[in-house]
Amino acid sequence: MAPALWHVIAALVSAVCLIWLVLDMRRQPLPRVLVFVVYALFFRFLLSAFHSFTFPSIVGPFSINALYSVAAIAVGLLIVNHRLLLLRYLLPVYLVIALTLISALYNGSIASSIQSLVKWLFFVVIALAVYESCIRTERAIVLDKLANAFCIPVVLQIISVALGHASQTENDDSVSYIGGYNHEGVFSVMLVTVLILTTLRQLIQPPTRRMLRILPLLLAAGVILANYRTNILTMLLPLAGYLWFRFAYDSHPLTKVSTIALVLAGMTLIAILDLSAIVARFSEVSTVFDGASSLIKPPQYFTEWEQNYWSSRIYIWSQYVEGYLQGNLVQHLIGLGPDTWSSLFLKYAHNTFVGALYELGFIGACVLAYFFLVNMVRALTGPLTTYSMQLFLVFLSFLVMNLGTMPLWQIEGMILFAILNALAWERALFCRQAISMNNSPEFVQYKHALPASGQRAAREAV
Repeated sequence: MAPALWHVIAALVSAVCLIWLVLDMRRQPLPRVLVFVVYALFFRFLLSAFHSFTFPSIVGPFSINALYSVAAIAVGLLIVNHRLLLLRYLLPVYLVIALTLISALYNGSIASSIQSLVKWLFFVVIALAVYESCIRTERAIVLDKLANAFCIPVVLQIISVALGHASQTENDDSVSYIGGYNHEGVFSVMLVTVLILTTLRQLIQPPTRRMLRILPLLLAAGVILANYRTNILTMLLPLAGYLWFRFAYDSHPLTKVSTIALVLAGMTLIAILDLSAIVARFSEVSTVFDGASSLIKPPQYFTEWEQNYWSSRIYIWSQYVEGYLQGNLVQHLIGLGPDTWSSLFLKYAHNTFVGALYELGFIGACVLAYFFLVNMVRALTGPLTTYSMQLFLVFLSFLVMNLGTMPLWQIEGMILFAILNALAWERALFCRQAISMNNSPEFVQYKHALPASGQRAAREAV
């Protein structure tokens, strides 16, 4: 399909989605901070759909997308409650930002550090906006509205499948249906994000419309069609958790059997339709694990055959580790500078922590790893519920994603990370408040006044 024709289709879809979103947002009064974050995400995805126009630089190193991110940061800082900037949860983020500046100054890479600083500031704004939204209104409403912000990429993928408009981005002649977006990795992160939001929302309260109950399965199919292997593997854990908690956990034995049978039937159908493609895409995984010990070595000792393992990831990691080890003592601590890899390597590190080790040194990698793990634990704060366990599984899957690629290298990955952290912070806050009020006479009276379904919802609220 001609690019001009696809741009016309994308423009029409964007206009329809914008009208639908505006009407949806006006159905009920919403906190302005929630309105901000929904529209901030929506227009980010809209601009990315026209990447041939919005990605090239127009003002110095800044593209239209980059200028939009800066504008969103400025508006967000005006809207969010300024006291939230002092949250102790953000201390590791501020350490990463400070380390980015220190490493850039030491390595003389101030210009290349701007992009990293913008991404982390964008993270701060989105995380605080989602966190404040959850405080000011119901968690389910926040998840609903955030999921609606992803309507453009979802609709564009459906249209690309219907019209056969695919991108061939892999070396194995496989195709990716990514709705005309720039890269299947970035696009699949968007789909994984809306899949996660949908599963968490439906665990709080199942949708009244039965057709919406299969939405997570349809979104999972979309991730598969996007054809980015790391993110296909990443979505399996939250999808399995959702199916278990939603249909099998604490349910009638017949429901459990039916759920397992349905999942097995779906897997069998996929295997029948495209077994050879599945085997080809994932055969390297077992091969790499079988010979993992022989692949831990400097890059110059990799054979041409070994360099191609796992889409060259292991070879790429060895290059970055070798480059890090060649630095001096100070660089071992604070790294060789943010985004300086582009002048030495052809590809980014394909591992968030390997990339952090190279750019921000041992200190930066440790701070980032701590930030991941401490918020993953916060997801399990308080009594265990299906929501909290699913949130933990989502964090764990996102950690796996960061071990196989670099979602934090893109704004879309930062959006997912910001949402997950905000939900973990909100749940930790809610649990502390619930402990203090759970024994109060007013709360006890409130719970007894609810119908049976409402009492369960009150228990699951934490």
